[in-house]
Amino acid sequence: MVNSHWERNQRHQSSGSRQQRIEEGNSQQATKDGYRAVVVGYGNMLMCVKKYSKAKELFEEYLKNNSDVSEVSSLLQKCEDVLRRLDKLSQIIEKAI
Repeated sequence: MVNSHWERNQRHQSSGSRQQRIEEGNSQQATKDGYRAVVVGYGNMLMCVKKYSKAKELFEEYLKNNSDVSEVSSLLQKCEDVLRRLDKLSQIIEKAI
């Protein structure tokens, strides 16, 4: 029984460094995911108050270092679409005046 306990303890200690590396990796991913959540939340807030240019800048800056985030890419596309429509509308109004 004592021998069994000792063997389990040894296995736990040897896997400790591996487990620690896994936890550190999860922590780094959580930080990255947390930052993504802030970018998405703040960008959505900017879009809600019609600050599409600022939101576009925010999403572009984030995507420079994190190009694999499709959610942010789609939000950037949405901003670009709205800005393109606003530009067309502005041109039509200028011609009408």
